[in-house]
Amino acid sequence: MPKKQRAALKQLDASLLGLKVALRHRQLGLARQLRSAAWDQVDLLPAHLTHEQRRELFQAKLAIHALARHVDGQRRS
Repeated sequence: MPKKQRAALKQLDASLLGLKVALRHRQLGLARQLRSAAWDQVDLLPAHLTHEQRRELFQAKLAIHALARHVDGQRRS
């Protein structure tokens, strides 16, 4: 794997870690921003190198939607 791709994958993994932390701390706005930025990074790399990261981003999307519903439900109570 070329050096640039390894560096890009390392940066993507760091972004995914930040996304997981934002979700754990229920920071909805930050999680959305980090997920969007991570998708931009994924799009720059070949698909065969980012299969696992794409799966993680889809799982994060589901978690963000669930958190948004939870937060919205608390506001209405």
